[in-house]
Amino acid sequence: MTRVIVSTLLLSSLLSPSCDSSHATWTYEGAISPTLSMMDRNSDGMVDRSEYEAHSYYAPAFQSVDSNDNGELDVNELEQLVLSTDPVAFDGCSTLKPITITLNPNVFHPGSFSTRVLKELFTFMLYEVHARNPEYPLPSEEEIQAAANTRTLDSPASSAVLESLLKAYDEVSLSPPSHLLAH
Repeated sequence: MTRVIVSTLLLSSLLSPSCDSSHATWTYEGAISPTLSMMDRNSDGMVDRSEYEAHSYYAPAFQSVDSNDNGELDVNELEQLVLSTDPVAFDGCSTLKPITITLNPNVFHPGSFSTRVLKELFTFMLYEVHARNPEYPLPSEEEIQAAANTRTLDSPASSAVLESLLKAYDEVSLSPPSHLLAH
């Protein structure tokens, strides 16, 4: 349980913007500082080998993270660790398989804003499922485009694609975007 918390802290500290308006500029150092503070048991502003190993679990070995070989990790070294390592690796889980889908060269496809949003939503969900299980049967590019062209989630085409993708999410143990569950 502790390693899940540490992994979540490391990832969320990098991805979560501050809600405090007095900190208008987001920085990696500012984001990783709470993690450094939590790991830094003796409050010297650095993480030594024993402090790191108490929290590292399946993370890379200390000597590979200590890029300047001074025996301590600073904010920049922790930042590089988080940016260079798939977060699930910190908990000993296998990392996600690479996506081997050929991307559509028409990134900014014609159509309305609603069409683009639906296409991007369905495509994102498709890529997430594909990353977990490349063999899982998914809606085709044509089905996704036809659903997106309806410009609404309430159309039969969009409902069919969404239902297929939500079933796929369940089958590969992913949590779908929460706003779609109310739909």
